Amino acid sequence: MEKTVIPPSTSHLPENRPVRCMHIIGDLDIGGAEMMLCKLITSSDHQRFRHQVVSLLPPGPLCKPLLESRIEIFNLQMHRRTVDFSALPRLAKLIRKQKPDVIQTWMYYSDIIGGLAACLAGSTPVINGIRHGCFAGDRLKTLVSARIAALLSHFIPSRIVACSTVARQNHLRLGYPASKTIVIPNGFNTAIDVQQEAAGQWLRQHLGIAPSSRPIGMVGRFDPVKGHQDFISAAAIVKNEVPAVEFVLCGSGVDQHNSTLTSMLSKVGLSNCVHLLGNRNDITQIIAGFNFLVSSSITEAFANVIGEAMACGVPCVVTDVGDSAHIVGDTGIIVPPCNPQALAHGMLKMLAASPIELMAAGKNARERVKALFSLPEIVKRFEKLYLDVIND
Repeated sequence: MEKTVIPPSTSHLPENRPVRCMHIIGDLDIGGAEMMLCKLITSSDHQRFRHQVVSLLPPGPLCKPLLESRIEIFNLQMHRRTVDFSALPRLAKLIRKQKPDVIQTWMYYSDIIGGLAACLAGSTPVINGIRHGCFAGDRLKTLVSARIAALLSHFIPSRIVACSTVARQNHLRLGYPASKTIVIPNGFNTAIDVQQEAAGQWLRQHLGIAPSSRPIGMVGRFDPVKGHQDFISAAAIVKNEVPAVEFVLCGSGVDQHNSTLTSMLSKVGLSNCVHLLGNRNDITQIIAGFNFLVSSSITEAFANVIGEAMACGVPCVVTDVGDSAHIVGDTGIIVPPCNPQALAHGMLKMLAASPIELMAAGKNARERVKALFSLPEIVKRFEKLYLDVIND
């Protein structure tokens, strides 16, 4: 990856004043876009860029790291289940009061509401965000929002940032303008010192499983697009071949209160070897304890969890959706989506690797993330983009 160089000054701003960036997002619950927003603004150069966040809905747990970094957060208190355009004048008023130099919106609803509010407020340049991979199986609300955002993308935003090449291609087919739409992938912190052996020991103790067991992990909210059914079907095949494996599932809705999920496990006899941990604040430590991570998604744009695992030195078995194959490269195993047998074969192939081979694969995965998806470099690309749209 070429290094991004930030210009020493910006001609359209007063000397020595930081660039004021306003981010508009649906909420601050745990999710891919929300986590990337937090990583971006907490890692930004706060001497040159001052960030604010507007949460359209009541925010969530990711407020805490932002507030700890002294990031100002505004809450519009919109309703989740209704299309609330009454927020437009309130948001426009906030924009006029705060006077941002650039507005970045994250995902369709924020692109629409934030873009229209920016137009009402004045002439602040807007950057829209695409975080969606494809539209297979999407709800009508998502499809309508995508169509409206595609129409407005020709008139409102100065740039549109897609998080993956597949997302960009799919949205160009939807009608987004190619000349405005660029790709900036997610970034990952590779500066953390992960002690995998210690993490593995801690995870086994935490789960109460044997020291010789081999934990395989999957991280993702309980949603059809994440492919939990395919993972469970594949896990049943793997357990039959390698009795020492244990499966660790994390994410929103992935807990013992989910009767649909527990029923899936019971039907294939996996209730005693699958650990449902739900949402976790210590997810990095948990991932670092996996032998390897599995992503069984049916659709993705850019799967954060794959990059997080690789940054910890954990190799991955992933379905070939979105940019997952590009993220993994030759450091892991790629299988077709919606194919539990192929997924099981990939998992068994990874399990057949020796400890030395597994360690080498993890090391190569970490080096790939450093080379292609280093968080400091991704942050610089966003910062350069802010200056570019201000100076257009």
